[in-house]
Amino acid sequence: MDRLKLWWLPVYAVIGFIAIVLIVPSSRWVIRTQLDVVEGYWKYKGGPNNGLLPYYPYVYPIERGLNEDDPGQDELARFLRLVTPSKDVPGPNGYQKRLVSLFDICKVKNDVRYWAQFVRVASFSGQIKYTLPGQIPMTFLDNLPVQTRLRDGCLDGIKLDPDNAFFRMILAGVLNRLGDINGSRRAYLRAGTCTKYDDYVLFEPESRMAYLVDHYGDRGHQVKAMIYAETYLQHLSVLHSIGRHFTQPKDLQGRLSTLRLGALIMEQDKSAIGVIVARKLVEWALDPRSRSKDDPKYTVGAMSEVVAPEESVAKLSTQLQKHLGGDFGISHGVDVYNSVHIEEKDWPISEDVTRLMVNLRPAFSAWSLWSLAMVPLALGFLKLRLRSDRFNTAAPYLIWLMAFASEHAFGSNFNVATPFGLMSLLFIPALFPKSVKYVDRIAIFALVLVWVVSFACFPLGIPTVLFTVSLIATRRFGSLPNAATIVGLLIACVVAAGYWLCIATQHGFGDAAAFGTLVIIGAFPSIPVRSSIRWAPLVGASCLVLGLWFGVMVARDLSADQVMLAMSNKFLNDADELRKR
Repeated sequence: MDRLKLWWLPVYAVIGFIAIVLIVPSSRWVIRTQLDVVEGYWKYKGGPNNGLLPYYPYVYPIERGLNEDDPGQDELARFLRLVTPSKDVPGPNGYQKRLVSLFDICKVKNDVRYWAQFVRVASFSGQIKYTLPGQIPMTFLDNLPVQTRLRDGCLDGIKLDPDNAFFRMILAGVLNRLGDINGSRRAYLRAGTCTKYDDYVLFEPESRMAYLVDHYGDRGHQVKAMIYAETYLQHLSVLHSIGRHFTQPKDLQGRLSTLRLGALIMEQDKSAIGVIVARKLVEWALDPRSRSKDDPKYTVGAMSEVVAPEESVAKLSTQLQKHLGGDFGISHGVDVYNSVHIEEKDWPISEDVTRLMVNLRPAFSAWSLWSLAMVPLALGFLKLRLRSDRFNTAAPYLIWLMAFASEHAFGSNFNVATPFGLMSLLFIPALFPKSVKYVDRIAIFALVLVWVVSFACFPLGIPTVLFTVSLIATRRFGSLPNAATIVGLLIACVVAAGYWLCIATQHGFGDAAAFGTLVIIGAFPSIPVRSSIRWAPLVGASCLVLGLWFGVMVARDLSADQVMLAMSNKFLNDADELRKR
């Protein structure tokens, strides 16, 4: 076989591998997700856990700025938008408007699962607050229209699910906020007699996943794990405050209800976080003085360090016998408490878990695919350069177009690079042979300044290096080895794809299409080329290198997906795992 023909084997291998990944149901989501990153559906999140977050509208709860007047919204999308807290409508008016609209949807649906979501989201207006040092009061939560609807939503939920303690606990909180102290106490004591606890917390993430699959297709398990992690915590701090309020040392009925509720939630809640909160309720019921020992900055994830002391159990039992005529089976609640031992590692949303979910892997994965996609564009640009000596001579000046995209790709701190994009205008006089020499002298003189600025502005250093190398290669060498062209093509494709993704993950597809196109036009002239090219080795070597990178990233994505699957199952089953101990 002709050795040149062997260079086409990597091309066929890459095409075949992409086809297989797309055909196999368990892997086709990889390329779809990579293209989503290219289109700006994943956004960069800075901070301690640098990474990408999915921004599929109505799917991932962190999504902001959804247009409530969008006529394309279906009923489920409208519900999911309203369930999501939005920073775009801050203050009492926005808070009230969103929750009143959500209430109206639930009223029409009259489904206990919908009512549970409304109660979970609005529950902060039913939180019984206690003084915390340095706490900033969120006065907009004391919103009468929301609180009255929260009360009505709890009552409607109770009608549909009368033995569910969840609705009655939140009802106790909101009645307290509305000033009905006696009604609040009755609701809490009645909650303590319930035999069921279900906050229907899984309805929201399952609805979001259904919307994702219906509108975008399968995207693996990373988004699923993120959704579960994001939707678990909304109401637990409210239950924490309500239980704390009704657990006073001399209130034996309140303590008994708190103990029963804590044991009930520990037995039936679907999340380990709920079990952790419930265990704290039991601890307070046995020894209310332990509340004052809590750190004022206590969070629902704080770990209990003590087991219920026998003297506390005996003392409570004696008090109940004396004042209420029986201990009402508190031993069962104590047994449940002692049967679940919680350690720090049981907290499901730890920093390690966050790092697994929020990282830059989706960006690197998309980078490999998009670099491959740049190859045919780069080859077409090389064809164009070889057809015109004038264009080939002037092409290096187009590299400065990349400077226009520096601010969008790397942030406003590097806007000093943008004005140097005007050097791309030298492309026009460089098209004329008589003026090339003078244009080059101007460029060389300007390079002295550019190199100095580049040390303080690294994005400017990228076009500076590429232009310098390209200008030398074009002006000083009559011919170049094919290896130099191959290396230049790889660098140009990787740089062009990298700029595009930096812009897309920060500003969206529109900016990526505009400024990314400028970068593509600017990156390809950096490929060193003179006279003729051996096309087969150029194409084959490029596909071989970038194809191997793409293959490695696909393998990493599939491996990470298995970790995300295990993590999703953990969110679903972590409470059962705690109870099995």
